[in-house]
Amino acid sequence: MAIEKRDLAVVEGRGQIIPFAPTADQIEVLKATIARDCTDDELKLFLMACQRTALDPFVRQIYAIKRAGKMTIQTGIDGFRLIAARSHLYRGQDGPYWCGEDGAWRDVWLKHGHPFAARVGVYVEGFPAPLYAVATWEEYAVYKEAGKLEFMWAKMPALMLGKCAEALALRRALPQELSGLYTDDEMGQARDAPTGPASAAPRPAARQSAPDSPGVPTDPEGITTWGQLFAACLRDFRLTRSDCLKELGGGTQQDYAGVPFASLYAQIGAGRAEPGG
Repeated sequence: MAIEKRDLAVVEGRGQIIPFAPTADQIEVLKATIARDCTDDELKLFLMACQRTALDPFVRQIYAIKRAGKMTIQTGIDGFRLIAARSHLYRGQDGPYWCGEDGAWRDVWLKHGHPFAARVGVYVEGFPAPLYAVATWEEYAVYKEAGKLEFMWAKMPALMLGKCAEALALRRALPQELSGLYTDDEMGQARDAPTGPASAAPRPAARQSAPDSPGVPTDPEGITTWGQLFAACLRDFRLTRSDCLKELGGGTQQDYAGVPFASLYAQIGAGRAEPGG
């Protein structure tokens, strides 16, 4: 594929900006590894993201992930912090804080068991108060199988949830720099989703017979939380959390506050469920 020099990324070296100008062989390596299975247009889009964020894909600061036939550009939380520091707008953070079922915020989590939510505020130039974001356990915790947490979420639950809240807050505070980027911690729930085209994913014969989501209502009218909505859509439509929001037209969960979950479920699943399912 032909990539113009102006499309190439730049990375920050020791006090200077070094152009990222890969050879044809390096582009093939990039496509075969970090941007695996991406089309030429997706690879070009990825390289443009590298340019905008000034992150280097060859040292794993940024990478492209294909899920359900769609590319997601991801980085680690350190990548978000680096982008924030380079923005010249970032003025530090407040938190993270954690709360249990009682809703009382604490600056250290010492209780047995996982926190129920984490909160982080980000200070940016031009705002008199920090911009806060909240990540809930129900929406972000990653389970390998029913009732069994992924290793890091089981070992360091407060740290993992805090990183999700920090990523949400940084993206809210710095939309120009971080729009379209997600951390691997935020996307953890999508790691085991089908990787082929959505149309090729196997479908359950009927929603009521799906046995793989214990505790998630089979009747959409019984859905009362975002976590249940995303779990039901993954079970019934093979859609990840980010895919669900795309089906709703983009934005964040806050943009749909007050809309009945049954209505959101119906909009997401329009044309995807099996007849009579």
